[in-house]
Amino acid sequence: MKKLFYALSVAAVAIFFVSCENPTGGEPGEDLAKAVAGSYEGYTSASCAMFEDMVNDGETLVIADAGDGTVKLTVSSEMWGIFSAESVKVMASGENYELKGEGKVSMAMGDAEPKEYDFTVEGTISSDKKVEITYVCPAVMGGLTIVFRDGEAPEKPSENFAEKIAGDYSGYSNASCAMFEDMVTSGEELTVVANEDGTAKITMISSVWGT
Repeated sequence: MKKLFYALSVAAVAIFFVSCENPTGGEPGEDLAKAVAGSYEGYTSASCAMFEDMVNDGETLVIADAGDGTVKLTVSSEMWGIFSAESVKVMASGENYELKGEGKVSMAMGDAEPKEYDFTVEGTISSDKKVEITYVCPAVMGGLTIVFRDGEAPEKPSENFAEKIAGDYSGYSNASCAMFEDMVTSGEELTVVANEDGTAKITMISSVWGT
């Protein structure tokens, strides 16, 4: 009888400890939804079949505890509108938190009336509150992906437009002055060389006017 009572006691203790464990990982008893809830300031980076890495600064992500272990995610974007996803799952992954869900966003293409589009959302929030959330809208512009990150947008290196026009060109020149007008010379050569500072060296070789 004592052995049976002891066995039942051990079983009861085991059940108690199991019931206290967080089924989604993390510290026992940790409320994952409350752990990630808050307002985050950052920027978005958007890519699709038409463009890549279009950055928009000054965006806001709000994560609200839904009270049932899930969260509501809302990204307010001046460029893309408001992405809202409810019942987003929060799971622990090591020292980080993973989020996964789906929702809808209202967008207007050109002059058309706004239309609702489905999207999926997933991302990671680190223990020190570094955020990276990815939204994917398959039906928008051949597949639109928007990534929200906290903090200020990194500065992109300035584009060297001189490199786009660098090359050798063949053509003609048309000269005018007080003594003549529209003197055309064919067979002229023009060379454009890009400099590292964004400027260009332009050289024209003319059989009439020299170099």
